[in-house]
Amino acid sequence: MAEQDLAQQRPDLSPEQYQQKVREFQSQVAEIQRQVQTRKRELDETFATAMNEVRQALVSVVAEISEERGIKLVLFKSQIVIAEKSLDVSDETLQRLNDRLPTVKVDLPALR
Repeated sequence: MAEQDLAQQRPDLSPEQYQQKVREFQSQVAEIQRQVQTRKRELDETFATAMNEVRQALVSVVAEISEERGIKLVLFKSQIVIAEKSLDVSDETLQRLNDRLPTVKVDLPALR
């Protein structure tokens, strides 16, 4: 039952019947909101698990490149104002990351 349906039924119902229908409707809305929140939490957890796998592989790749090149400090591009282009390992990092982790399995929770 939608809120509009409930409003249309109001003239045909006693105040007690109408209030009962309102409570039932509110209960249904609350249950759906709980289900949505649960589903969102499950999806967020699934996303976090997948991103953690990517993050771990990324850290490993960056550590390898740093060791190979003798790099002592690695920063995100967004943290740098000016730097020599030869110090940018982004493309190489991305290539190695794609080679090492071409896909990430995402186990979506089943719909209920």
